[in-house]
Amino acid sequence: MRLNYLAFLVLLSLLLISGCKDDDNPVNNSTPSVIMPLKIGNYWSYIDSTFNSDGSFQRVDSSKLGITGSSMLTYKGTNTEFFHWMWVNIANNTPTHYKWLAKICDDGLSFYGGISAKGTYLFDKSINAKYPVTKNESWLHYNYSYFNDSTFRQTDSVMYTCVATDSLIITGIGALKSVVYRYGSGSLWTYLCYSPDIGYVAYFRYSNNILIFKKTLYAKTILPKQTVSYYTSPNTINTNSKIDPLTGR
Repeated sequence: MRLNYLAFLVLLSLLLISGCKDDDNPVNNSTPSVIMPLKIGNYWSYIDSTFNSDGSFQRVDSSKLGITGSSMLTYKGTNTEFFHWMWVNIANNTPTHYKWLAKICDDGLSFYGGISAKGTYLFDKSINAKYPVTKNESWLHYNYSYFNDSTFRQTDSVMYTCVATDSLIITGIGALKSVVYRYGSGSLWTYLCYSPDIGYVAYFRYSNNILIFKKTLYAKTILPKQTVSYYTSPNTINTNSKIDPLTGR
């Protein structure tokens, strides 16, 4: 019996030593998060709600966003892959006839222009969703627009500000922790919401502190499945609210 007891103590000591070594050298298999997973075949579907200037409901529609392809283009002397960010016709599930050029960089999601029947239009990098980002961080965003003559042009610029890094956004696929970006001026303000590794989950527009339009995610196809990690912050957004959920006004 005494020999068995001593053998048990030796085995226990070996296990404890082994455990300490594992703790001293942890293995990190986590995958870094991206603010928008740009992979061909990824799709996001949304419910679009429009409200009157008094906040009363006007109509509801739906929209679908897809990453439908990519292009290798020479940008500032470097051969660069840009992904095709395209809104899809819900009725026949076909992309629109023009595409935006998007790319994930080490500072988040950026747009560079677009491709239409008239050609390819490359402009300066414009950060849309900065990530990683800290609350109250701001940057200049260039607005690129598509026109009826099938051209893309830079129309203006606006300051973007991160107003929350871990807000809870209620969507059709559940409550998603998201980074919230704001831009606008005067009485008109817009909020863009992105959930890391899920992507674009919501859009809110307010006029005179009244919600006039919202787009919220209700379905997604994301390939492949990725590991999700989030920032932490106590802010919460209720998509059903007609009051600015960030300021309470």
